[in-house]
Amino acid sequence: MDQYLIDHFMPLTDEEKDNLLRKTGVSVADLQPESGGTTTYSRYLPPQKMITTHMHPRYRETREHKHDFVEMMVCLHGSVTHILSDGSQITMVPGEILLINRYASHAIRETGDEDLAINFIIQPEFFDHTLELVGRDNLLGRFLIDALREGKSCIPSLYFRVAGDRKIQHLLQSIIYNFIEMQDDFQEKARIEISALFLHLLSYQNAASPIMAMRKWDNLAAEIIYEIQLHYADFELKQIAALHGISSAYASKVVRQATGKSCTELLQQRRIEVARQMLSATNETVAAIGAAVGYNNLSYFHTLFKEQCGLSPREYRGSHRS
Repeated sequence: MDQYLIDHFMPLTDEEKDNLLRKTGVSVADLQPESGGTTTYSRYLPPQKMITTHMHPRYRETREHKHDFVEMMVCLHGSVTHILSDGSQITMVPGEILLINRYASHAIRETGDEDLAINFIIQPEFFDHTLELVGRDNLLGRFLIDALREGKSCIPSLYFRVAGDRKIQHLLQSIIYNFIEMQDDFQEKARIEISALFLHLLSYQNAASPIMAMRKWDNLAAEIIYEIQLHYADFELKQIAALHGISSAYASKVVRQATGKSCTELLQQRRIEVARQMLSATNETVAAIGAAVGYNNLSYFHTLFKEQCGLSPREYRGSHRS
């Protein structure tokens, strides 16, 4: 790992100084819930941001916990030992990557002076472009689709031993530098670079040490979720149901079992998410954006958007321009 990055992150943070003073062996209250609880992305991410970083704090044990975001940890120096949801342990060394899915339990052993790791805290919607590129018929694609579900993960974690891959190491360093420099377009740069990283990781997926707990209906649910993510504007559940020789009602039941939401709710969520991105990043009219995401009825689009975002499309654009 680049020596500048190691030197940059080696000085103690205020949190680490506090850990050294207290040495309680428990987590700082404002950053982690009680054992077994769920950490929410809002503790780290400001509104409208989908990715940020947080240095893993040294000198304390991180108790078993889960979170409602995807976590990507990269070891920079020394080592970091995780206890995963199945009870197994992995010890990361510099340059290795661990992906922890939403609602997947894990714990981390206490780290010392020389142990550095950076956490990327990511909302699942951040990966929409990445999912398009990697597809759904592979382990990484299934991990990303799983991140869109609610409840227990089918693929809780993926561990990539890629310290010797120079292309991946170069990408990791570039991604980290992007967050250090924090330019206006850092989120879009991060989206592009992380998509490229995942494409490179595809060649390592057979050695990614996954923990999997697939259920019989998850393949169908994953296919439907994937289609909603990519083809939200003209998605029709009955077409997928017909391909599988099942009813739309059964297909909808499968999706609700997998995600806790109906197909209609997932479709509306995806359409409004894309509309928000277009309102922030383009000069298209509200009517054109509504039509582009699948709503030709402008009045209905306005109503649905305000229900989900608390603002009308025009109000949202006015307060969220890049």
